[in-house]
Amino acid sequence: PNTGLVFHSNAEIDVWTHGPEEAAIPQTSRAWLNRLNIYLPLSLRRHQGLRLQLGMLTQNAGSIYDLDTFVQRGYEDDLFLGAGTYLKGGLDYTTPLCFIDNGMIILPAYFNVFYAYAFVEAVSDPKLERHWSSLGAGLGLDMRVVHSLSLSIRVAAAWQVETNQMVAVFR
Repeated sequence: PNTGLVFHSNAEIDVWTHGPEEAAIPQTSRAWLNRLNIYLPLSLRRHQGLRLQLGMLTQNAGSIYDLDTFVQRGYEDDLFLGAGTYLKGGLDYTTPLCFIDNGMIILPAYFNVFYAYAFVEAVSDPKLERHWSSLGAGLGLDMRVVHSLSLSIRVAAAWQVETNQMVAVFR
């Protein structure tokens, strides 16, 4: 979308788990994940858009959720979020480069748009006053497979600000 607001909230609470009472890991896992995406149109004529991302994760142990899309790009394999509360903020800019197929070719798959995007993202732990941030740019391809399944492929280069490293990102 290029205009609007999308809010997603998901909570998970284990009501009862059988196990030893003296275990170091909490018996019942609790987690709450919230995401808010605000889409702002920059230029409807050129289909350019801006997405503002806000998120909050609260959990009493790590690995309750798969956090690959919550953790900022470039840190998916390097960052483990354990127990605690984490905040996320980000900004995505997207602009189409080429609208490839206008529906004239009848195949089981067709390419819709080839686009470029840039991003800035950060995750922070307010209690420990730590943060991790990344910025980068990439290319994306939106396509439709078997005329009903939408697929988006993205490739980017992300710069991890704190470690001063450049990594490849695939989504």
